Amino acid sequence: MVDPLGLVAKGNTWYLIAASDEKIKSYRVSRILDAELINENFSRPNDFDLSGYWQESKQKFISSLPRFEVEVEMSPSIIQRINFTGRFVQVMHMDSPKDDGWISASLCFDTEQEAREYILGFGDQIKIVSPVSLRKSVGEMAESVVNLYKEYEE
Repeated sequence: MVDPLGLVAKGNTWYLIAASDEKIKSYRVSRILDAELINENFSRPNDFDLSGYWQESKQKFISSLPRFEVEVEMSPSIIQRINFTGRFVQVMHMDSPKDDGWISASLCFDTEQEAREYILGFGDQIKIVSPVSLRKSVGEMAESVVNLYKEYEE
């Protein structure tokens, strides 16, 4: 049982904001399988602000998402593509090109696996500075790919 406090639309997705066990929670409406109106009343908290609750809830959700940060050096030739693929990577900061042409940057991914696969997709156009463990795992993954295709050379 919940005490309904409001509905919020985020794009095409609706959320029921409700109190349950003295806690306010968000429920995705599409996941509600059944609802029944009961003949009971509840007192809406006088200080409840639906918009304020929703903003705070979104911030908590975003801050709880996994983050995997990577320091890299990139070839200038891929900068436009890096900036275009914002769904997969967040560019935290990007420096001006150094004397050797490479650009230092901080990238943020959801997981190490996403970072590994994304960076490997750029071949020799991204150098991993840190973490060293990622540099090692990308190297191992690259070797696997090379070995896979060596089978077809014979």
